[in-house]
Amino acid sequence: MEARVGLRVVGDAETSLIPFASVDFVNEGGLSICAEYRGRFASDYQSHSGGVRVRLEF
Repeated sequence: MEARVGLRVVGDAETSLIPFASVDFVNEGGLSICAEYRGRFASDYQSHSGGVRVRLEF
């Protein structure tokens, strides 16, 4: 199992914080299963997205 967590700061017309996190549950034999989250926070705006990613390489 592998986990990644981070925070990005973007300065456009206004500064936005973009937190992200992902956890790889399976990563062997060409099969990868991962859960992901990404958000975006600005002074008057919020968005959140997440999901499960399944990848098979052969």
